[in-house]
Amino acid sequence: MNTSGHHSVAREAGEVVLQNALKAVNKEHLSTTAFYMGNWLADVSQAVDPVAYENAAGKIKGLIQDSLERVVQSSSFRNTSSILKKDFAENINKTRDEVFSAIDDWLMSKTDDPRECELGLAA
Repeated sequence: MNTSGHHSVAREAGEVVLQNALKAVNKEHLSTTAFYMGNWLADVSQAVDPVAYENAAGKIKGLIQDSLERVVQSSSFRNTSSILKKDFAENINKTRDEVFSAIDDWLMSKTDDPRECELGLAA
């Protein structure tokens, strides 16, 4: 995540307002360095968004499921023998479930804290 643009906004706008407010209450001797850390933490926390992760997981799974349904509805698949269709269905459903599980591992939390998914912990 590149927060350099946000740093310049903090420096050129936010810190100026903060320093003026400190001057107004005769506290200009106080440091404003913590302001940058707070601004950075706010930026980083936006990368950890459980609702967006859940929506992304649903959309990814939906695209995968739609793709599989298109394969099954294709004329090539319809002309395949019933034995091959059954074998394909069993294998593809197992693979789909494994892929969905991997998506859940990455994007969905297994605890009460929705931020504790693999992607959230990596951010």
